[in-house]
Amino acid sequence: RNRMMRLARYEMLFRRVVTAEETLTELEAVTRQDVLRIAATTLDPERLILAAVGPVRKLDLPAGWAA
Repeated sequence: RNRMMRLARYEMLFRRVVTAEETLTELEAVTRQDVLRIAATTLDPERLILAAVGPVRKLDLPAGWAA
């Protein structure tokens, strides 16, 4: 079922079947620098939220974070 859904999605979006090998090749081409660049442009430190569940004895937060 998942395979058929993926094939149908690619056919609708790209008008062709994207092979698993092609997908893996593209994923393997992503570098650490690519991830860091995207994170820097999309993650706003002013809007980050931290939630903890369970006993927290000590919490070392980065400078500027409220406790």
